[in-house]
Amino acid sequence: MEIQYERIGMTDLDAMADIYATYLNAGDTIRDYVEAGMKNKDFVGYKALDHGKIVGVLSGRSGIDFTYPHPELAERLRQKFPEEKIYTPDALVVLDEYRGHPLAFELGRLLIQEVHQKGYEYLLTELWIYPNGHIPAEHVVSTWGTEVYREDIDGFYRELEKYHMECPVCGTHCSCGARILVMKTDGQIHIREGEKENEL
Repeated sequence: MEIQYERIGMTDLDAMADIYATYLNAGDTIRDYVEAGMKNKDFVGYKALDHGKIVGVLSGRSGIDFTYPHPELAERLRQKFPEEKIYTPDALVVLDEYRGHPLAFELGRLLIQEVHQKGYEYLLTELWIYPNGHIPAEHVVSTWGTEVYREDIDGFYRELEKYHMECPVCGTHCSCGARILVMKTDGQIHIREGEKENEL
């Protein structure tokens, strides 16, 4: 295994759309959503490659962004955090066979450093809560800064079908929740003593 890291560019659009559809949300609007994010003026995205194959990605867009609109939540966050200083990492995926490799942490390190250099102080993350309570990537995101806001919302994706999307766990009728976190970043990741950079 020889992992290399590169920026995500528009030539990766099809691959990114496939990753979203397979691991995050499927639907006929996903490719447009991914393309819009990649055209965002402050888009930052990195991919991990193993002999040319994409095995992990992390990307984001400026401002407050959710899988689909949650206006009341967005307004609450605007009241607490200036939107021009908040950035939303919206896709962290590592292929199953690469779980246990520290590439998720390295992708985070690359993205967060660049985002901070662009002047963003806060990172907004929408962490998926499976019906069984599992929260993928929570321990990776916890290294991105100091938690300054947390809200767990049951049924966060209940209207996915309305937006022509489908949950890879539940299908069209999603019962997953979400943990909304805002982290204040200094541009570095912080691994706590005793933790390892070896799992997603």
